Amino acid sequence: MLEFRPRLWASLGLVAALGAGVAACGGEGGQGAGETGTPAATATVPGAAAPSAGEAAAGEGGGESGAGEAGASAAYAGIPEASRDALRVAQLTGFFEIARKVADAGDPAAAAILVDQGLLEVAQAFPQPFACCAGAELTAAYQALSAAWTAGKPAAETAPLVARAEALGAEAVAKAGGTPQDVVRGLLQIAGGLYALVIMPDGVDPIEYQHAQGAALAARAVFETARPTLEAADAGRTRDAAARLDALLALFPAATVPETPAPVAQVAASVSRAELALSGIR
Repeated sequence: MLEFRPRLWASLGLVAALGAGVAACGGEGGQGAGETGTPAATATVPGAAAPSAGEAAAGEGGGESGAGEAGASAAYAGIPEASRDALRVAQLTGFFEIARKVADAGDPAAAAILVDQGLLEVAQAFPQPFACCAGAELTAAYQALSAAWTAGKPAAETAPLVARAEALGAEAVAKAGGTPQDVVRGLLQIAGGLYALVIMPDGVDPIEYQHAQGAALAARAVFETARPTLEAADAGRTRDAAARLDALLALFPAATVPETPAPVAQVAASVSRAELALSGIR
């Protein structure tokens, strides 16, 4: 029988530094045409300490074991440069999406950790889309929500923070540019890449399960925001893509990994079917 193989996460006090922002926005076009998901050695968020080599490795370059978030990196290679910033922002929103689901299931402290993981692995490691404007507002909203969940604030107090974070996420993705088809496709690839690391010979990784689910949830959120435009272009294919996304999310029955998670091959096939349905929408 496979056993749970949890990863250890240190206290993420450095996340608080992400809200500093800057006076002017950064350059254009994502991290460059040659992006592979590897953070630039000199990239830092103003006001935050530069990540150590270990922290940089944890953000999409390999997690604690050298494999981890490498499952997310490959998605960027096949996405047009114009859509990469939007994909990066949407990737961060995936951590919020799964965190909200975990909080709704009754564990706000664990939800806060998921948000902090996203800030570390995405916004800290790849700061350009979050340096100012909508991206900076989004990270600040996530920090506030994480702090409220960590402090055990009642749902009546956290609900407005959740709603604000959701709205700012959609706004930040839209303002980052690119096309929703590219962003959704990238998120699907991230979900599939991360899920490939869930079921390993030595056990089941519950953290990768949640991160993969977050990417899938973000894919549906971006899709639903863009759905009216997509339906105007091709109503039939849009309905098919929606059904395929629902089928993928059905493979994640709970916020935490079940005793018997869906086989990796089944999730990979579901991701491919969703991508295929989406590819026909122009």
